[in-house]
Amino acid sequence: MKEEDARQYLMHIKDIAAFYSIIMMVVIYNSVAEADSFVNIYQSRYYSIDTHGLNMISYASKVSLYSTAIIFINNFGIFMVFFQLAMQGFGFSMSFQLPLILQFIILFFYSNRILTLQIRIQSLDKFTDEESQSTYAHSTQLKIYLLALIFTVFSRHIITSNFWSIIVMGSIWVPQIIRNSIHGFRHTPTLSYGVW
Repeated sequence: MKEEDARQYLMHIKDIAAFYSIIMMVVIYNSVAEADSFVNIYQSRYYSIDTHGLNMISYASKVSLYSTAIIFINNFGIFMVFFQLAMQGFGFSMSFQLPLILQFIILFFYSNRILTLQIRIQSLDKFTDEESQSTYAHSTQLKIYLLALIFTVFSRHIITSNFWSIIVMGSIWVPQIIRNSIHGFRHTPTLSYGVW
């Protein structure tokens, strides 16, 4: 990247860093209750062994795994952009410290936790034996992590483009809307923790 392009890129990100910080605080607030509800559902489903493999309908099973994966991948991409900018410096590093810390909290304490719990709950819903549950959970999580790494290559271009930001952010809710429509779910999650 040329020096001029790098400066322009940094100025653009610096302008929206404060806006991202406010949004991230709202996301953290919304994620706390969501993560706790997923933990409670996972614990209750894990210990009721007679219901494993029966595709039980719970709050967590109403959430689209694709939406949760997109949220995780988006958060991972944004974290990598802020991490790169905070480490490079260019005299703007303090502008990126708060968004980096907030994005770290969102990514590793909430987004990854919700993703992991949802995959585990889905594995309990699909399979009766622990080996199949473990294989499904590990392989699904690995695929999502690989997609997140691939996404980071393009995240710099997405975060600086209004068009692509709207497309990617809007795609979070599409799988959830389709899942609700197909299954006729009512009282479904709002994915308010998915706003990034």
